[in-house]
Amino acid sequence: MSSKTIQSTGEWTQELLIEAGRLYHMKYGEVPTMAHFYPNNARKSSRLDGEALVQRFEEDACWPSSATIIKHFKSFGAYQRACGFEPTRSSADASGKIQRLLELQKQMGA
Repeated sequence: MSSKTIQSTGEWTQELLIEAGRLYHMKYGEVPTMAHFYPNNARKSSRLDGEALVQRFEEDACWPSSATIIKHFKSFGAYQRACGFEPTRSSADASGKIQRLLELQKQMGA
């Protein structure tokens, strides 16, 4: 069964998603992020070449959607760890921001 068939029939498993992440890394030399698998969001990214990511996503036509990854792993950081990568800054930023917010709240006595 090809990746295209798996994607179109909704038969993604955690194992297949992990394999897709590793293959993406091997092909492009980048740890996949939400922007890589959510092309509409990639267009808005100031840190990435959004149009290139959209073109890559559409030409390959085999990568899972970010919604599928979140459904299976609950976060992109968890997905990246499952693939054997360190979470990227954008994935780690959310938990760091929450921690800083809690510390600020504590300092202000709130």
